[in-house]
This record gives sequence, C-alpha cells and structure tokens, in this order.
Amino acid sequence: MPCRYTLHPDIGILHCRFSGHLHLDDILGFVDRALRDPGHRDGTNILADARALTRLDIDGPAQRRLSDRLVALERWRGMPRSCAIIAAGEPVWSLVGSIVATTSLESPVVFDRFRNPSGALAFVGLNPRLHSDRFGYLPVP
Repeated sequence: MPCRYTLHPDIGILHCRFSGHLHLDDILGFVDRALRDPGHRDGTNILADARALTRLDIDGPAQRRLSDRLVALERWRGMPRSCAIIAAGEPVWSLVGSIVATTSLESPVVFDRFRNPSGALAFVGLNPRLHSDRFGYLPVP
C-alpha cells in the first residue's frame, strides 16, 4: 500500500508511511482519512515517513489545495501538535521545506523535516532510544 498509518493513542502518535508513486492529492486525501479515524484524538502528533516515495507528482491545483490548507491552520482551534516529516530526496525534501517555511511557531501545527527517524522522533516528543523499535526503525545506539 502506498499510504498507510498506525495510531498509537497511548503515546499520542499518528505514524504514516508513504511509498511508491503518488500524487500530492493522494497524500492530502490520505491525511484527511487518517485524521477522521475514530481512534484519532485532538493533539495527536504526526510522524510521517516519506523516504520510500519513488515519485511525487504535483500540479498547480494540488499545490493550491495544499497552500489553502496551510493558510487555514492559522484559524484552526484544535490542540497544538507537531508534525515531523522524514524525507530523503527530491522533490519531497523541497516540498516539505516549503511547508516548514510557510507555517510559523504561531500556528497550532508546527512542521519540521528530517532525513532520519531519530530527529523526527525527538521532535514529536519521543525518546529515539526507547521508541525506534516500535515504529520499525533501527535502534539508536
């Protein structure tokens, strides 16, 4: 499956993995579905791993939809949360960089990008040494 997720309510994490060839609209729709999951709670932090994406198609309308969502975050009244995105190559690294630059610390959702899981786990408030195995990542020495 190119998009899959697991909720970890005991530690407040929505863990997403993206792989293969996707369009930005696939990711936006997937995120909508994951956030509507009955097990999802307000304030859940997001750990998204996009390192296995081999291709990401982005067109003008999809880019506009992403931009509209980011602007709407300023009006969102949900609990604050962090979203760590793990990305290795282009164009995902640059796309995530634009998301990080567009959102601010005043936004209730704070984004950052990472090249490895250890930094991403720490960003969402987890200890990489304790939690790496839980998400299928190699243990941190």
